[in-house]
Amino acid sequence: MEDVLRVYEQQAQPQQAQPQQAQPQVFNEQASNEQAPLSPTPQQQSSAVVEPAASQPAASQPAASQPAVVRLCFDERPCQLLDEVLAPLPLKKGKPLRQDYEYERKGTACVLLAYDLDKGQRYVQVRERRTKKDYAEFMDWLVREHYPKAQKIHLVQDNLNTHSMSSFYEHLPLERAGELAQKMQFHFTPKHGSWLNMAEIEFSALARQCLDRRIKDIHTLQREVRAWSQQRNEDAVKIHWSFTVKTARVTLASKYQKVNPDNTEIPNN
Repeated sequence: MEDVLRVYEQQAQPQQAQPQQAQPQVFNEQASNEQAPLSPTPQQQSSAVVEPAASQPAASQPAASQPAVVRLCFDERPCQLLDEVLAPLPLKKGKPLRQDYEYERKGTACVLLAYDLDKGQRYVQVRERRTKKDYAEFMDWLVREHYPKAQKIHLVQDNLNTHSMSSFYEHLPLERAGELAQKMQFHFTPKHGSWLNMAEIEFSALARQCLDRRIKDIHTLQREVRAWSQQRNEDAVKIHWSFTVKTARVTLASKYQKVNPDNTEIPNN
């Protein structure tokens, strides 16, 4: 949990981008990767609130107003597609739109969303499914279109089996998969801790402002979600996060009972 909170507590400071040549990497299940583990460790799978000591604190790498360092939150949301059986009665003076209780199921779709903590921008795609292929293609598109010059991308996400570096190597060219693996550092929310992901707040707004009605097909859903995100970006709606490491250690004090006292010191930087 603290690993995620430290990402949120970083201060946005300008940072000069250094030229860096990405090298292709061959995926190896046994390879050691301290910054972005390919598979969840037992500590990550447990409900422990402190990340393993081997995990490098994200706070040691300040965020940048320039695109050298980026902080993102990512999540996915399934959506049910529903069509009307009877045409709704249109709006009339003094009467709202009225629709019949009966509807027809038209399948499902999935909204993939990434929220930029520093810019207050959100980037979305609507896909039929949320497989490893969809995840890899979304991240490839996100970095290529919006962060081509970023040297490091801190990505907060839940510990779903598709959210791994292996997705890149299975569904993208080797060279591109290596570039993304070098550039991205994963920060997983703990078990039962999805509320720590700011993308959940964006999905709450999406549900209230856009998905509170019947949408019959994926094309309509794509159009409506795109319009919602564009308007929200134009309005510069930004999330103000106030839950910090210090707050967590007071509010969730009982969860720290099994933590080594030597590891409860909060670093100054």
